[in-house]
Amino acid sequence: MAGAKAGKTVTYLLRLSNVGTGPARLVRVCDQVPLRLTLVSAPPGFVGTHHRLFCRRFASLPVGGTVIFKFRMKVSPTAKGGVVINTAYARARGMVSFIYAQVPLTIGVLSGCPRAAC
Repeated sequence: MAGAKAGKTVTYLLRLSNVGTGPARLVRVCDQVPLRLTLVSAPPGFVGTHHRLFCRRFASLPVGGTVIFKFRMKVSPTAKGGVVINTAYARARGMVSFIYAQVPLTIGVLSGCPRAAC
């Protein structure tokens, strides 16, 4: 589990691999930006849809192929301590289910810090 403080920028790496027996066709991969985080930058080709969801489509991913997508997000300056979960999923033509991944991020709070200085 990664950690961050309010106002800091964090990086998520989303790895998508085809471990199947045939090429994945008409692939759609999406990342849901958690509340308390703001998207700073998304990989090329990702488009915001709705409800903080950013998706990209591509034609195919060969057997054994892997792509890595890098997202940068900023923790809200007013975020209270706790854990936020970044959720991503991928789907391809012919798949019965989809790949779903969650990554927790702990937001730290400075203890003993005067409110005005935090």
